[in-house]
Amino acid sequence: MMSNHGTLRVRIARTEDVTPDIRRLTLVSPDGQHLPPFSGGSNIVVVLPNGEQTIRNAYSLMGSPYDSSSYQIAVRKVDNGRGGSKLIHEQLKEGDKLQIVAPVNLFPLAKHARLQLFIAGGVGITPVFSQLEELRLKNLPFEVHYAVRGPEHAGLGRELQVRYGDAIHLYVDGAGPQLNIAAVLAERPLGSHV
Repeated sequence: MMSNHGTLRVRIARTEDVTPDIRRLTLVSPDGQHLPPFSGGSNIVVVLPNGEQTIRNAYSLMGSPYDSSSYQIAVRKVDNGRGGSKLIHEQLKEGDKLQIVAPVNLFPLAKHARLQLFIAGGVGITPVFSQLEELRLKNLPFEVHYAVRGPEHAGLGRELQVRYGDAIHLYVDGAGPQLNIAAVLAERPLGSHV
C-alpha cells in the first residue's frame, strides 16, 4: 500500500455528486487492507499529476474515525484554481488509482468541552462529519449550524439531519430563516466550544 515516495496508494471505489459543485470520493486500499487510522477533523493530501507539474491538495476526511476500511473526501470544483479540483471533477472516475499522504489532524476536537458548537458554510462542513461521528459514539453533546447558498447545495446538510436529527440546524439561502451567528452564540453554557 505504501509507495516509494512516502505516499499511500488508494483506489477510487465510488464518486458521487452531492451538490452541483461538490463531488464526494470514497477511497479504498487497492489490496483490500484497512487504511491508517485517523481522528475527527483529520485531512489527507491528494497528490495529482497534472502534466509537468504535481498538485497537492488537502481534503478533510468525512467518514467515521472508527472505520478505516475507506476514506471519504468531498471536493468543491473551483474553475479558476490551480487545477486539482477540476481534474478530480472532470477526469477521475471509479477504479482510478491515486496517491495520498497519510492523515494528519490540524483541527482536533476540544477534549474538555461540555458542548461542541459547530458553525459552517458550504464545503466547510466536511471536517465536521468525522468529528460528529466521534462525538456521537462518545455520547457527547453537540450542535451544528450549517448555511448553504440554496436548496441544490443542501445535500450534505440533509445527510447530517437524517443521521443526527435536531442537533443539525440547516440554513438555506432564500428558504427560511438565515444563520444569525450572534443569536447562535448568545447565552451558551460555560464550557461550550465553538
